[in-house]
Amino acid sequence: MKQEILRSPAFRDLTEQLSSSIVSELSIYHQAYLIQERPLFETRSFHPPTSKEIPLLFHIRGDLNGMVLCCLNLDQKIIAEEQFHFFRSLYIESMNILLGKTLTNLEYNADKLVSLSAPKLVTATDPLKINLNNANNFACSYELVHQSQGFDCRINIFINK
Repeated sequence: MKQEILRSPAFRDLTEQLSSSIVSELSIYHQAYLIQERPLFETRSFHPPTSKEIPLLFHIRGDLNGMVLCCLNLDQKIIAEEQFHFFRSLYIESMNILLGKTLTNLEYNADKLVSLSAPKLVTATDPLKINLNNANNFACSYELVHQSQGFDCRINIFINK
């Protein structure tokens, strides 16, 4: 049954609509740049955030419902302590702008109206509750470039079935 749903015309349309709405490059106030590293694809697996990542959660509501989880990898990266709060704010704003533009494109390309919640940093005491059996999972990745450093950022989009 699940295979039939995944291969249905409605699902293929959703995949195409999301793919065509993704932004490939984006300048964030001339302080950072987002460059798409891996295109959007449908996946059945999900890797929870690691201790070296900053997870950021958004909820989406409207014609599509679900959530978006962004994870910025800080492994082997150096950010001065006095710059960390600015950098984290820049990351949050970057994801907010990227997702906002993507959802605006989705509205324009596919006539789907979707609103985005305020971002929420996920902490170790705030466990993620993701049921992959009830969601279509899409993933893509970006590089967030700031001050001559590149930071890997993976994005998972979970659309409720």
